[in-house]
Amino acid sequence: MRFCLLSLSTLLALASCGNSESDLDDPKAKITAAAYDRACVEARDFLESQYSGNYFIQALCTAAAVEGNSDAESCGEELDDCINNPPPEIQSGIDSIVGQAGCSLIEINTLSCSSTLGEIKACLEAIDEEVSSLQYTLTCAAAGQMLDGWNIIELPSACEFASDCDV
Repeated sequence: MRFCLLSLSTLLALASCGNSESDLDDPKAKITAAAYDRACVEARDFLESQYSGNYFIQALCTAAAVEGNSDAESCGEELDDCINNPPPEIQSGIDSIVGQAGCSLIEINTLSCSSTLGEIKACLEAIDEEVSSLQYTLTCAAAGQMLDGWNIIELPSACEFASDCDV
């Protein structure tokens, strides 16, 4: 089976097709409230569609197995069981990670901010990279360790412009 994965920037560009707002086509244009809202919705939908499946199930099951076992072998067994039959807390963990992503990290007031669509897109793409890297942070080699904060998404440097915008 072959899957076609769109990048976040491609998805945001496709979302602007057929829209009458010219600021969606011009990355240098100041972003309007409508364009910001649309970009945020598209980014959130993208993250949910990309990461609500196997990637985060693997990461969250690995975290549970690492914390619940003292050796790599038992961790691996628990990991396989969790991946094959994810418990309900795995979905709530996925919801928590996806909830941190997108515009929840960069809430801005478009009336008092001179941010551009290009800056918003670059920021959302950097957040997507942070989210996708979570799947590579854990292995059963860390069995028995506490994993405080492994699933916290830090604000990428591409989003620093948002600190100049009043919320």
